[in-house]
Amino acid sequence: MAHWSSVDVNDGTNAKATVLRVTTMKFVETAAGTYTGACLMPADALLYDIVVHNEVASNATTSSLKVGDAVTADGYFTAVDMKATDLVASTGESINFYAAGGQQGADLDDVAVIASHVRRRRLTGTRTISAVLTTTGAGAAGRSWVDVLWASMPSGDRVAPLVVV
Repeated sequence: MAHWSSVDVNDGTNAKATVLRVTTMKFVETAAGTYTGACLMPADALLYDIVVHNEVASNATTSSLKVGDAVTADGYFTAVDMKATDLVASTGESINFYAAGGQQGADLDDVAVIASHVRRRRLTGTRTISAVLTTTGAGAAGRSWVDVLWASMPSGDRVAPLVVV
């Protein structure tokens, strides 16, 4: 897991900085099958974004990626064709919450629509964001990345909310 940066912004207002984290899942196609990656997020973590990047297009008969969690297995991205239909590897295309390429799941709205939303960014319990790549046929060329960007305060830095009376 890669960690980007952390700063202390406790300015006496009961605020603490969070640490932005990136969990990277790399999928290297070796044969037909199901490839799974996971990002465990602690309680109260904030999900900023999920980026799917196709480095080398799959040469399998079919190659489909979904990203979600235990509530909805394809809640963030659904049926992403990794054979260059949805993500053209030669041009470095990627999708994320703000450019979902028409592959958004139930937890994402189309950002082209006014009043669009990303649902379930912060949950009170722990959760696992899963990316599942399913291929059929004898493909052995695909190389894909899924990066989950999220933030959480270190447990020792969590503070009670400020109550103003």
